[in-house]
Amino acid sequence: MDGFVTATSPAKKTNTAQDDLFAMANSYHYAPDSFQAIYEEAKKRILAYDPKNKFGEYLYNHQERVGVFLSGFLINLGYPSTSAKQIGDAMKLHDFGKTLQDPTIWDQSIPKDQRSDAAKAERPKHTELGLITLDQVIQDLKIILTPDQQKHIDLIKYLMLNHHERLDGKGPRGMTEMGVILQCAAIVDAVDGKLKNRDKTIEQIFDELTGEKHKGEFDPVLVRKYQAYYTNAPQRALALTPAS
Repeated sequence: MDGFVTATSPAKKTNTAQDDLFAMANSYHYAPDSFQAIYEEAKKRILAYDPKNKFGEYLYNHQERVGVFLSGFLINLGYPSTSAKQIGDAMKLHDFGKTLQDPTIWDQSIPKDQRSDAAKAERPKHTELGLITLDQVIQDLKIILTPDQQKHIDLIKYLMLNHHERLDGKGPRGMTEMGVILQCAAIVDAVDGKLKNRDKTIEQIFDELTGEKHKGEFDPVLVRKYQAYYTNAPQRALALTPAS
């Protein structure tokens, strides 16, 4: 893993429901244009990651899809479109930390039961590494953040850190109570991630998330609500056709 940053300190364990992302999104004015330089620089770095295997291209498209579907799902659940778009946009950098890791640990051709212990230990650390990558972009661009911009960066970082949390407390940070919006983010991310290998139908993926394999990780009612939305979502084409 030479040449890549390794997170050596374990994530702090938490047990809190203080993840009211709706309140966080409504605590500041979000101006998308003011983040264009940050998102464009992040996009450039993501696409440059592991070009041989095109993992950076997959990573960029995955983050875009998750952000779009999360925004649409939140609107479907009744959240205001402005807040839903803020949160969806913030989610579009949730896996940015992977670009600081050796891409071989994300090789999908290696079955889970054949991954090395080192790879298994390193993979979850991308959540913390995301904070480093984002701070590097801001520093390199010499951007002095306004208070509102800082709050949006905080929202991005919150989603980076917590998008793999689970209701059973077995996520990287050990959360056992999660707000609805964070649960939605975790579900949308999990569904899109399972689409990568295309070895299961959409119906099988949703059944898996509510079945024994993931028992206790997700709220089955919320998973089925997302399935109902996803099945008819106009953005579904994004999951089948790579973004440009």
